[in-house]
Amino acid sequence: MMGKRKAVIFAFCCGAVVLLTACGQSSQELAKTPGEYVKRAEELILSGETKGNLSDALKDYEKALKLDERSAEAYLGAADVYIRRLDFEQALQILQTGLDKTGGDPDIAAKIKELESGNVKDSQGRLRRRSIYSEDGQLLRYYALTYDESGINDSITSFDASGAMTGFVKLDPDRSDGRVTNAVFGERRGNVVPEIQELDAEGRVVKRTRYYADWAVNFSEIYTYDQNGRVIREDVWNQDGKLTSYQMYKYDGSGQMTEEWFYDADGSLHGHKAFTYDANGNRIRTDQYDRTGQLLRYATFEYDSRNYLLKETRFSADGTLWDTTVYQDGQQIGHKDYEGDTLQDSSQNG
Repeated sequence: MMGKRKAVIFAFCCGAVVLLTACGQSSQELAKTPGEYVKRAEELILSGETKGNLSDALKDYEKALKLDERSAEAYLGAADVYIRRLDFEQALQILQTGLDKTGGDPDIAAKIKELESGNVKDSQGRLRRRSIYSEDGQLLRYYALTYDESGINDSITSFDASGAMTGFVKLDPDRSDGRVTNAVFGERRGNVVPEIQELDAEGRVVKRTRYYADWAVNFSEIYTYDQNGRVIREDVWNQDGKLTSYQMYKYDGSGQMTEEWFYDADGSLHGHKAFTYDANGNRIRTDQYDRTGQLLRYATFEYDSRNYLLKETRFSADGTLWDTTVYQDGQQIGHKDYEGDTLQDSSQNG
């Protein structure tokens, strides 16, 4: 009798173990809803943008879509993973599928429009791709940005219109060692090249060294400040460490720069610029003169209601239009050079 009781108890316990195992699996996998998968994926990404987290998040979005192929949130989430991976074509394909499966979800449609614009942000609002177009809508070049686990921009890559990489810079924004590595645009071509800034004890940039893509020195600039912390002199040195020129700066009573004077290394005047501002402190005009004081060219600037630059237009001294650059939210989105009525792609010059 005792043996039978033990057998029954054992059988009951084993059954309970099997039941609990089945229930455990069900609660973790089989019974999880699409919304729960989406939420877990979002939490993974927000916990730190690592390759592992992105991979696991994508799996959760895919599981959500297996359970509900009409989940707009899952399509948007999966596309966001590819955007963070800089795979914009795959992101677009997923969203186009989602648009069809959801019957035209407006959020998916809006994200497709954003991707097609070439200026793309991730779900946290951080820029991932910035495209530069000519005024007639032709792609000139674009830039792709990555971020570290804490959300700090840690690299920029430049591409030409065909998608060929033209530059890459690994950024180092840490100022604790008195040095900062930035990415700047190479002259005319628009490719990114590295630049190292050296800081003084007050955190001001005292030296800026520009490099070529292969890290060969291009030139350096050394800055001198007045007692108010304003730059009053800038010395330019070539790659051989020789002074080639310098600039002197003047300011008005409100601290706005009003004049910039250019000198050759021997101190002879080369020319100067004069700056005009509106009531909001926005620079609205720059006039450039030669060494005799003759006007060479000028530029005008237009702003939106938030004081973001909208348009920069440059003219020769007689008012002939040179070029126009347009901006959105302070970022360049288009450029047009004029030679008569002919568009000149400035990214191919120099």
